[in-house]
Amino acid sequence: MKARKVLSAILGVALLLSLLPVFPASAAGYNDVSGKWAEKAINRWTEYGVVQGDRTGFRPNDTLTRAESAAIFTRLFGLTETAGATSFDDVAVDAWYADAFAKASAAGLLKGDGNGHANPKGVMT
Repeated sequence: MKARKVLSAILGVALLLSLLPVFPASAAGYNDVSGKWAEKAINRWTEYGVVQGDRTGFRPNDTLTRAESAAIFTRLFGLTETAGATSFDDVAVDAWYADAFAKASAAGLLKGDGNGHANPKGVMT
């Protein structure tokens, strides 16, 4: 039941943020979003600091990993607290997503599989 409430809150925030004014297209400077159906949304969420690409671009056609999702939710909700976070055997402390997993876990957004694994490279389903 708690997971359903969290998901409802996430979707509600996402819907509200989608109503905010759109920033100019290509503001993010990604070389791989021009002409894509989500170009304006990608640029808007980048300007908000919620999503970000990497050295190769934004990769709009790639699947979203659990690590990327944890990072997005951490930025979207402005999570800062790590106290009480669960540590996961498959999340290296020096991984780029380690902080996001700690914050998402502390907030109750991420539970893992119950065996100490978060599967950060797994695809979101």
